[in-house]
Amino acid sequence: MRQASDLDWIGHPGARADYKPAGRREPGAADSAPAGPTLLSVIIPVHNEAEHLHECLQSLCTQDYPAYELIVVDNGSTDQTAAICMQFPQVCYIYFDRCKSSYAARNEGVRHAQGEVLVFFDADQTAMRNCLSLLLSQYVAGDAHHIYCGRLIDDPRVPAVVADVMSQESRGHPQEGKIRTAYVAVPRELYYELGGFKEQILSGGDFEFFQRGVKLAQVHVCREVGAYHYWAKNVKEVLAREERYAFGQCLRAKEDGKRAPSIMAGTVQLVWLGTAKLAAALLVPLRFPRQQWRHCWEGMLLHWRAVARRLLGVVKFKLGAKRAGDLPKTKE
Repeated sequence: MRQASDLDWIGHPGARADYKPAGRREPGAADSAPAGPTLLSVIIPVHNEAEHLHECLQSLCTQDYPAYELIVVDNGSTDQTAAICMQFPQVCYIYFDRCKSSYAARNEGVRHAQGEVLVFFDADQTAMRNCLSLLLSQYVAGDAHHIYCGRLIDDPRVPAVVADVMSQESRGHPQEGKIRTAYVAVPRELYYELGGFKEQILSGGDFEFFQRGVKLAQVHVCREVGAYHYWAKNVKEVLAREERYAFGQCLRAKEDGKRAPSIMAGTVQLVWLGTAKLAAALLVPLRFPRQQWRHCWEGMLLHWRAVARRLLGVVKFKLGAKRAGDLPKTKE
């Protein structure tokens, strides 16, 4: 792991004017360093996530993997993100507010990365001590055309009804490119070959990136759990994400020259789902013990509300909104 006598401040007010990332390499540049463990660059984009960041960095600073660097890209936070990073001398802290986008922040992190393999991690994740070793357990040296997906499980602090209805533990269909930028590794050469993330995409840019990636690379999925994901504290956060994701789908459709989802079709789906959920709710007392009734009803309602918020994201896109589904602001 790269050690530093002082925190690397890049782009932040008061930054060291003479700072230059040591050993920065352009794609394809020869590596004159002696052979050894593959250097990993762990890139963490952050925007007002101070409440999670300390736990995340603490878990990453004690990895059993011998060669890695930690890069935190602060996407214009107004909380204590910088102060928390200062507590960890291993961290390269980059202040980046040119573009409010987690994908732009990840691209900025890559520009300062030194590693041969890029690991994308999120601030709301907690790594187990062998997290990075597990991720690289299937690493194929000398061949950039591979994508390595780690296995996440929901943090126990995620509300039970949210975890039951919308668990993030499933990787979906990674062979189809449905891969999130949460605990995933990509060789630097493949990243540059794909041209990086599209920064204008509000949400779903990870799927877009990896859908291009799987056309060129083989996907490896780790079976052993390597990290916990505290991806939702409450229902409000979940619904905001659903709205933002639907809005992002519309943006991607527009960019690809396709039609955005239909409001009429979404309304019909919402009405149909509401009717089905109501019928199912009436059957709950006949199928489950009394102590499970409320949990079942809350789960059904959450599912319906999630579909409703996705429809709202489509409506906002059609009305010309620039953003949708921003997460609720937390009190500092």
